[in-house]
Amino acid sequence: MVDNAHIYRTPDGRYYAPSLYDNAFFKRYLQVFESIRFVAKTRHVESIDPQRFILIDAPGLEIHELPWTQGMKALFKRLPAVLARYRSAGEGMDCAIYRVSQLESYIAFLFRRRRMPFFLEVVNDPETFVHMPRIMRAANQFMLRVLLRRARGAAFVTEHVLQDKYLPDACRRNPLYTLSHYSSIELKADWLAPPRDFAPLPRIRMAHVSNSIDNDIKGHRAAIAVVQRLQEQGVEATLTCIGDGSAVEELKALCTELGVQERVRFVGRIHDRAMLLAQLREADLFLYPTRLEGLPRAVIEAMAMGLPTLSTPIAGIPELLPPAYMFDPDDIAGFTEAVRRLKDAPEELSRMSRDNVATSRKFAKDLLDARRSDFYTQLRVLARPATA
Repeated sequence: MVDNAHIYRTPDGRYYAPSLYDNAFFKRYLQVFESIRFVAKTRHVESIDPQRFILIDAPGLEIHELPWTQGMKALFKRLPAVLARYRSAGEGMDCAIYRVSQLESYIAFLFRRRRMPFFLEVVNDPETFVHMPRIMRAANQFMLRVLLRRARGAAFVTEHVLQDKYLPDACRRNPLYTLSHYSSIELKADWLAPPRDFAPLPRIRMAHVSNSIDNDIKGHRAAIAVVQRLQEQGVEATLTCIGDGSAVEELKALCTELGVQERVRFVGRIHDRAMLLAQLREADLFLYPTRLEGLPRAVIEAMAMGLPTLSTPIAGIPELLPPAYMFDPDDIAGFTEAVRRLKDAPEELSRMSRDNVATSRKFAKDLLDARRSDFYTQLRVLARPATA
């Protein structure tokens, strides 16, 4: 399995990840396959904070280390070593899963064993890669369509948005092509809260969640600007940012520059589920001006907690929210006016909560687990038809 993953290895041989790649993530695959080889960029470190990173030690999981690179310049500097590791990634494997659109999956595809069957998990929309030059985005879209044509099956995070955009008609018409859709979210029963019944709010408390805050693709600057606009308009509003990364100090400096440092909190990355739920329960609204997505787990989790949500019409988000609650990532005025209006509209907030809870139920763990298992089983049949 290949993804755009950056993980860490300590001297005792243990592996850690900052987000997503916990044991529950890998156990989805290991319920169907005897073993998984995970191809990931790996940095060797002397020590690591176990409160900030997730230990990866699922039985049956093997890590295939790639040289640690970030960005195209670093990749080209270490290209011979990187390609050597990609060439050996598929040795002894029966099949492959490429999570796309990711450069790592495209390289692995080019160096795969030619007869090895593979499926795709389409987890984002390369058109939204705003941090890349336009030509690179176009190349990503081209490669995604190539892989979809060459794969034996594909699962999308969206129900129809990304399929309508990228899936070739020939794949739809092929009765032997396996299609599915599911999110990578792990929405257990404790996330499924009842709808909220709002009363008039003296102030509105907003939340934003992004495990990795290393740039502005999740819209932190826009969210902070909304708080500033609300302050200028005399609206009592606060923002709690959950997550951690290299851009946090820069964002804190921005808060000070805009005079909202007392209204914006950065609480770090929260791995403990109970603590994360507690933070979301304290909020009245989920504000998520994201620029790059597939189908955001953070939005689904907030909706499952009964949080009214404002976001952007990026990738699969229109499958989650009505148009009235989506704005362009740079539409600070639109987000600000929506928050200002909703603060004084408890009936609308209550209706949004009911609608969001109902939508989130489509992502309940038992439903998605069954869909994923069926998809992986089809790949296993292709890989070893006599033993599947």
